[in-house]
Amino acid sequence: MNKVEVKIGDITKEKVDAIVNAANSRLLGGGGVDGAIHRAAGPELLEACRQLGGCPTGEARLTRGYSLPARYVIHTVGPIWNGGGGGEPEQLASCYRNSFKIVEEEKLRSIAFPAIATGVYGYPMDRAAKVAVAAAKTYLEGGGRLERIVFVCFDQANRDAYDAVLACRFGRCRFGRCSHGRCRHGRCRSIGESPRNARVNGVYSRGCDRIYPEGLGRIFDRTDSTPTALGGLDRGWYEMRVVVKPSSGDPAHRAGNRRRR
Repeated sequence: MNKVEVKIGDITKEKVDAIVNAANSRLLGGGGVDGAIHRAAGPELLEACRQLGGCPTGEARLTRGYSLPARYVIHTVGPIWNGGGGGEPEQLASCYRNSFKIVEEEKLRSIAFPAIATGVYGYPMDRAAKVAVAAAKTYLEGGGRLERIVFVCFDQANRDAYDAVLACRFGRCRFGRCSHGRCRHGRCRSIGESPRNARVNGVYSRGCDRIYPEGLGRIFDRTDSTPTALGGLDRGWYEMRVVVKPSSGDPAHRAGNRRRR
């Protein structure tokens, strides 16, 4: 899916048809991405936003980009995270859907998104990335006109979150095969029988009966299930937590354990 990009950078410098502003409901500027976009666009943006009369959570509004490289700014208001039980995922998904709706209305060809709602609104980064990528995938599969969708991240951890979701959603997972085809950033609830010669986290070993990816950033030893830290996100979300049932004390299996520690 080469229309989707992930990068670390400054969204105000993106040369795209439109950038998305993670705004507040008053559309009068603020901190974080919102403040940076207003500063880069100049005072005309604030005046244009005043004419819009605000924006409810999940909806989107359009203004010109003024002094920005982007022609337009799409302002959308993400949800404040309250544990996920108050409709936050649907509200966040609505931010992306309504942004894509404006893209179609204005016949735009490229767009850049920040990590909406993950700043002061507190939306968990991994969950927000999952919503964002799912919305982009649905849009593109529905025949959307965009030729380029850029997710602009503010740091490496943010990028790792997007990379992991993109890998599984678009079939580029480095872990290998998810036999049921429902892998979501390394949290397969169950996975079928693995090949007898399995490659687990870069270690080629024989005698694996069943593999259970259950998370990220840690790996469980095959023999005693003790978690051994792998440096969190420093090694990327492709390093999944794994429990493997060994077969009859295969020597190659034990050698695999030693190499992995």
